[in-house]
Amino acid sequence: MSIYCELIKAVRNIKVKPVADQISLFDEPVELTGGETKEFGEGDTRKFDSEKHRWVDSVEVEEPKIEVAEKLVEEKPETTTKISEIGHYKRKDAREKTETPKSLKDLHKILMSDQSLNYNNDAKEHFGRTGKRALKELAQKLGLKDSEVSYNKGGVAVSGDLHLKGMFDDQHGFDLFFNKDFSHPGNKNICIRRIKNFKDYQGGVNNWITEDELIDIPKFKKTAEEVSGVPYDGDKENNS
Repeated sequence: MSIYCELIKAVRNIKVKPVADQISLFDEPVELTGGETKEFGEGDTRKFDSEKHRWVDSVEVEEPKIEVAEKLVEEKPETTTKISEIGHYKRKDAREKTETPKSLKDLHKILMSDQSLNYNNDAKEHFGRTGKRALKELAQKLGLKDSEVSYNKGGVAVSGDLHLKGMFDDQHGFDLFFNKDFSHPGNKNICIRRIKNFKDYQGGVNNWITEDELIDIPKFKKTAEEVSGVPYDGDKENNS
């Protein structure tokens, strides 16, 4: 009986450390302090986290993923630059400035036709809508700083007047106006004159152009700049 009591006493005096703080290395228990690594399988290396008391994924395993992500972010601007193809857009801009908008071609067709708009309200409405749309697109093609487009319908016996007032800058602008009451399409039936601002109702000297010159964007832009008194680079300002 005394031997049994001694055996129980000896068992009670044995101190066992928590399993979570131990690892078996070379078949002997070792206390873990944190940061120790261990392979749990192929490509699965973990380290011991003393605060969480468990094995977590190793930092070394995650680093390659972080490097790949950073590399992709760095290369993205270069890829975007290549896709944008700046040279292509430059050529496209130059082509758009020289192309005649469809609405301007439609207006040219009306002006060159033999159809009279007098006493024809539907035809006048079509002339006004087409003309205003065409002149707005023309203003965009010219790169004007500011512009005003209007249509004065007038009475039943006339076609009505279309107007485009455009300013290249604060001092150089033009007033373009015309109608379809002329008798000889193809002649210089369209008037353009210089204005200093939108309230300049007197304007400069009248200059006349044809319907074909109106829809030739580069040619008309040169005419509009000359009429408006826009100076060339390096030229002195001409206030006459």
